[in-house]
Amino acid sequence: MMGKVDFKHTRELLVAAGLEIEKSRYDWEAFGSWYVTVRTAPLRRIVWDGKEGWLFIEELTNRLFEGFPDWDTIWKAQTSDDQRVERAVAKLCEFSGVAWDRLGSAANLESES
Repeated sequence: MMGKVDFKHTRELLVAAGLEIEKSRYDWEAFGSWYVTVRTAPLRRIVWDGKEGWLFIEELTNRLFEGFPDWDTIWKAQTSDDQRVERAVAKLCEFSGVAWDRLGSAANLESES
């Protein structure tokens, strides 16, 4: 289970990695769901689906779905060990070509690969 602390921690880790936050939102009324979108090419975001208990990463596509931008899931936490924001940030950095050492001591990324 993740909450607002995890949302804030995700934002902090992404900034520490040198990524610029495009948009983020925490929604208590949607079971504590949240997302943090970073400026990468294409845009990517870490999403916590509070209702389903899923942590995943999405990538913006050039498709529209019912008039809205469509996102593809490119990574989903498969194990309880993956259900950590540090792991999701590490994967987003990997997809975005951001060097692991830019996270400093925030996560031991080499041992998680």
